[in-house]
Amino acid sequence: MANTHLSLWLFSKGTFTLFAPSDEAFSLLSGSILDEIENQPGKRKKFVLRHIVPGNLLIGGLAPYQELTTSTLDGKKLDIVAYSNGVSLESPFVL
Repeated sequence: MANTHLSLWLFSKGTFTLFAPSDEAFSLLSGSILDEIENQPGKRKKFVLRHIVPGNLLIGGLAPYQELTTSTLDGKKLDIVAYSNGVSLESPFVL
């Protein structure tokens, strides 16, 4: 997040919910996508923005298999699906 220079901007804009990918989720990405995120500031910023939604979403309040649709900070539709052991972000977009 620090490498995207978004921290100060986010703190000045209100309340947000950040979905931090797990190590397992990162392991599912191809090496070339990980390289793009790591080495291209624009791609890294887009990746971070697509994991932040406006407002305070309390995922713990969702019942298992409940779905919620919202938009990310870069305007993309994001479907959130709750499971008994966490949530999954379902999205048709790619970097």
